Amino acid sequence: PIERVVKRFNPVRVPKALEAELPFKSKTKQIKTNNPARAVVLDKEDKRVADLLGQINLLHKDKTKKRREKVQKQKDAYAVKRRAEEAEADARRQKKRKTFFRREGQNQKTPSVAKD
Repeated sequence: PIERVVKRFNPVRVPKALEAELPFKSKTKQIKTNNPARAVVLDKEDKRVADLLGQINLLHKDKTKKRREKVQKQKDAYAVKRRAEEAEADARRQKKRKTFFRREGQNQKTPSVAKD
């Protein structure tokens, strides 16, 4: 395999006289950064508090997970029940339509007497 060396370029040096003429947007700016990777050593009390908070969060997550699962189970059961009710209602509607159109067909088959 080819090993490539990472190139590091020197920062661009802009003369101060030229930079003074530039608009603010184009001027170089000093950016202060706080290093978030700084190690923090906890004493016993802080560590105990952090552990307790972690345990509380874990309990809360478990409780909400169980609650969500229970609600999802109830929704699934309701959906099954609803589908069964819909199937029964469709069957009733279809039976009703069938009898209605059967009667309509029988009424149309019988000759109607012309009224003079």
